[in-house]
Amino acid sequence: MAPLPELKSGDIRPLLTFWIALSGMLIVFFAYLVAVLVFQDSKSAASTIVAVVGSITAVVGTLAGYVSGQAAGAAGKDQAETRAVQAQADAAHAQRQLAAVAGEAGGDAVKRARASFPDWFPQPAPDQPQEKPGGG
Repeated sequence: MAPLPELKSGDIRPLLTFWIALSGMLIVFFAYLVAVLVFQDSKSAASTIVAVVGSITAVVGTLAGYVSGQAAGAAGKDQAETRAVQAQADAAHAQRQLAAVAGEAGGDAVKRARASFPDWFPQPAPDQPQEKPGGG
């Protein structure tokens, strides 16, 4: 017999969801068998069996859906938290780089950046008046 593969913590949720769904189907099937055996001699056996199995199916389906939804939501939350941590680390790195560049440039960082990267600083069109410093 081949050894079972090792499961990571994120891999167990789909497995648990599968077993919950399978258990739910087995419970409904068992309820059907019991209902058939118990109500087989009644005058309205078909409608009684449908009522019993229908109500059990509703409860089991609701509970299985709830558990599956919780598992899926928890997996999504874990992924979102991982992305948020990475985004915060990237932002902190960008801030450190910006601080280093601004510190090297002294007070004329914008002038040096404009000279080094003119494409990043679009010029106004010739028919538009240029803004004067100070807003007026």
